[in-house]
Amino acid sequence: MLYALTCVALFALPWMGNRALRRALPAWLKVVAFGGFVASPVSLVIAVHPIVNVVSAAAYAGKICGVAAVANMIGVLIYRSGESRG
Repeated sequence: MLYALTCVALFALPWMGNRALRRALPAWLKVVAFGGFVASPVSLVIAVHPIVNVVSAAAYAGKICGVAAVANMIGVLIYRSGESRG
């Protein structure tokens, strides 16, 4: 799930990144990036959908999303602590 979130951001760069970057990229790369941008959220949905029987699918999805949110917050804190030192 963490990789899928990262991929969403990376595949969005050719479409929503710096204007100079967007102009320099070939059209085929933008098409491929769009495909990856669409596929990454699909993998997120697959990640939060339980593949085994669980008591509550909503609780399962909430726990998975919560762990991903907490992990990303910890990552932001680590990044910012290193940023303030340098």
